[in-house]
Amino acid sequence: MKALDSFGIDDVYLLNPAHQSLFASGKLDLYSEEGARSGNMWRVLGCLGLTFLVAIVLPVVGLSYEIWQETRINRDGVAIDAQITDCQIREAGGAEVTFLYVLLDSTGVPRTYTGSEVDSGIMTCLDFTPSTEITVRVLPDEPETVRWRESVDWTQALCVVGAAIFFGVPFLLFRAISTRSAFKKGDCLDALQRDGYLKLGKVVESRWKTPKVLEITYHVTTHEGNHITGVASAEQSERRTREKPPRQGTQVVVAYTDARCHRLL
Repeated sequence: MKALDSFGIDDVYLLNPAHQSLFASGKLDLYSEEGARSGNMWRVLGCLGLTFLVAIVLPVVGLSYEIWQETRINRDGVAIDAQITDCQIREAGGAEVTFLYVLLDSTGVPRTYTGSEVDSGIMTCLDFTPSTEITVRVLPDEPETVRWRESVDWTQALCVVGAAIFFGVPFLLFRAISTRSAFKKGDCLDALQRDGYLKLGKVVESRWKTPKVLEITYHVTTHEGNHITGVASAEQSERRTREKPPRQGTQVVVAYTDARCHRLL
């Protein structure tokens, strides 16, 4: 970064006192005050996409598979008799019912299969004792695919899908936009550190945005004669909050590369 004007620490107003390092060591750390990132944005978005996949997409895919299986059994399944072999009340609620059923295999030989289902509506196993007969639906070409009762909670299904759309998509868009914004800041700060200029500017307007945050509108004329006006804000120390904001015309230091990339020190 190249300084185009001569100035001392007592000649200018620093919005961020941390930039006093410029006068102590001749170095600036512009990254410390902003949520900026350098490097490969797409790698970060890839990690974000993976998080979104695990949190939102995978549950929806799992639920979609259950709905698909339910539809297949309703359409292609055949009803057969089965016998309950066990019923266990679950601590989480409902009961797990295990049953046996007999179906001809691909060679025409009768074969016994075992199935089980968890039904949250069962409060007691008194009506589901061993040898109790029930009717199940089985896919003839997939004997292991069996259903006793409706396994998909459609209200829950709609809630999951609705939540995925309502929260997941806006969240992903927001994070993508904010990540892109952070990388744009990082690109600007990289350019300032590498090819930036330091030049004296002036305060156009200043005000306390909040009791602790000072906002300054500043202006600088570049070495090429272009005019840059920007707005910057930063939280101030307890001592500074008791002072008046800098007056119009107060000298400030502006780092810039062009009209699109500039920062107030």
